[in-house]
Amino acid sequence: MVFTSLKVFGERNTGTNFLQSFLRLNTSLKVLKGGDGGREDIKRQFKDFVLKHDIKDPFAQKLVMESLLDQESTKRSQINFGWKHANVCPKMLSKASGFEDVCFVFIIRNPWRFISSLHQKPYNLLPKPTADLSHFVRSPIYVNQRDRLSSRLIKSPVELWNRKVRSYFEFNLVHPKQSLIVYYENLVLSPDGFADQLRKYCTVNEKIIVPNDSSKKHRGDTKTFTEFCQEVRRYNPRKVLGEDMFSLIAAHLDRDLIAQTPYQECFDI
Repeated sequence: MVFTSLKVFGERNTGTNFLQSFLRLNTSLKVLKGGDGGREDIKRQFKDFVLKHDIKDPFAQKLVMESLLDQESTKRSQINFGWKHANVCPKMLSKASGFEDVCFVFIIRNPWRFISSLHQKPYNLLPKPTADLSHFVRSPIYVNQRDRLSSRLIKSPVELWNRKVRSYFEFNLVHPKQSLIVYYENLVLSPDGFADQLRKYCTVNEKIIVPNDSSKKHRGDTKTFTEFCQEVRRYNPRKVLGEDMFSLIAAHLDRDLIAQTPYQECFDI
């Protein structure tokens, strides 16, 4: 198959921005946008709405903004296949115009690291987590419409990881020649290895260029690529989180799903 575009899907805080930058730097294919899109227009709509209806409560304002972003994502889904953090439905995506021209790249991150990162930076989730990580793991979360899940109330943030990752595997099973799965840790530690994997689907630069600065620099994240590598090498969920927290998160994970990933080895450390 000859592709003209690449589309990235992955949960929040899993390296989607880094992956998109990597693809833009090292392939000639168009990388479809995966963000909320239309931010400036949305900001204007939001400002007009809250002023018109005199909405001062921060939580209510948050709901208004998320609703506007959901509407924008729905409008753009026929152009860019939806929000990059969305659940993936093979049947729905395959009906979109230009589907056969796109190679889909799914990125997955260590679930223990994902949960602790989501607790610290809960982008687009409600309610705002308390400081207690164990409470966060045990509590339901309310996701957005653009997450494209059957229910917007999810019993646990770990279940969010389960559902999204399961959808990536299901898509890859149905469309193996049109999709690939990359693990965040492998991408960071072996960009050349990922490039070799990607060459099965499209032409990749012979000399790989790796994005050096964090794509979230505008949000105060000043880490360099070298620092991300060091973090990945050092990370041991049992040591970092402690045995109790490791086990609490593990209890919510889909073990059949984990068995298909490199993260199975975390149980053997």
